[in-house]
Amino acid sequence: MAAAAAAVGAGKLGAGGDAVAVEVRLPPLSEADPLLAEKKMILEKRNLSCEIQIPVACSAVDALKLLDHIIEAARVVYMDELELYFAGDDVGPFSARNELESLNLLLKTMKKLLLTSNTAAKEVLQILHDEIVVKLKSVGKSDNAWMVVQTQNHDAEDSLLKWGEHLEGLDFQGAGRGMIASESIGVGDIALEIPESLIISDELLCQSEVFLSLKDFNNITSETMLLLWSMRERYNLGSKFKPYFDTLPANFNTGLSFGIDALAALEGTLLFDEIIQARQMHDYMHADLDTSADDEDITAQSSATTSQTTHMVRGTWLSTSGGFPTYGLPQPLLTYLRAALGCEVDEPAAEADMKESDKVVLETILSIFSPMLEALLPEQDDPNRESASWDVKLASDYKDLQRKIVSSIVTSCTSALENL
Repeated sequence: MAAAAAAVGAGKLGAGGDAVAVEVRLPPLSEADPLLAEKKMILEKRNLSCEIQIPVACSAVDALKLLDHIIEAARVVYMDELELYFAGDDVGPFSARNELESLNLLLKTMKKLLLTSNTAAKEVLQILHDEIVVKLKSVGKSDNAWMVVQTQNHDAEDSLLKWGEHLEGLDFQGAGRGMIASESIGVGDIALEIPESLIISDELLCQSEVFLSLKDFNNITSETMLLLWSMRERYNLGSKFKPYFDTLPANFNTGLSFGIDALAALEGTLLFDEIIQARQMHDYMHADLDTSADDEDITAQSSATTSQTTHMVRGTWLSTSGGFPTYGLPQPLLTYLRAALGCEVDEPAAEADMKESDKVVLETILSIFSPMLEALLPEQDDPNRESASWDVKLASDYKDLQRKIVSSIVTSCTSALENL
């Protein structure tokens, strides 16, 4: 992951020693980043640079164009695996998290440059700074339509948040539990400071009795030890983390808690098999403590093999390109299928040859998702859905979403084949 702030360059100097351009440098991609190769490839493909010269005398319009360029590069730097997979020809924004991290990095950089630059450079830097603030304030505004408050009765959250009288704990339809500020929080303001002593971390674990009891177990991970520590600490009445544990629900509504009716509602979905497998894994999770080194090697090899052929899809309405050459589908999936079906075409090939190859790929995708869509179609609407239990509602909502995604893929492939 990138460093906390970008480097600040001195820029180019004129004949009299005055700066004629200010250099903005994003932090170099970390060699330890598992997504390093993919990020480098996207930066090169899109002709993006992590270093950019901003002429002191450039107009506001040109300065904002340069800002868009560096924002695109920052988005790539902060991409996660999911965003990388579905990037395609999309330049962003990719997600609220990605956008906030990218813009916050550039805001810190502009503030440093404003402190160190001469008067001539400050005018253009102030323009960029103000535009970044505008973009930061606009992040998340598109979500307002479905951020509807469902309830305001959360005594546990109110107790935990005594430090912030201007905050309320709320439930948001489609987004779950969260907080809302009763007054505006400015860009750059500190909303919350957390002392390091209150962070549940590996360092805290190493100082606990749980660590002394578990450290000699072979192949036990720090994540598993933290989980076991949490299970024990939750019932420690003298724990300094008691206010935190008191806010946790007594029962977690997850797929592992689904009843028979909810599982029946999931029949035909990919999640049904995943929950069954997860329950089996949950049943023998304790066996991981005694896993041999040989078994671990076999598991690692299996995961590595699977990751090379496992691909993802999403609703094609999220794609910025609905036509040739991606048809709204993720580029990695199309590339893999073209190779697997022997339909790869050299870059200089005629467009007609490429489209003929894509017909085979699209027909293959249809053969996969058409039966899946048929299995997801409801036999009839359930009149008792609103009064159903939480797990049946959640399962039904998930199935509706998967049906919508699969339907969009089938529709896009069918439309693309007709056009081809």
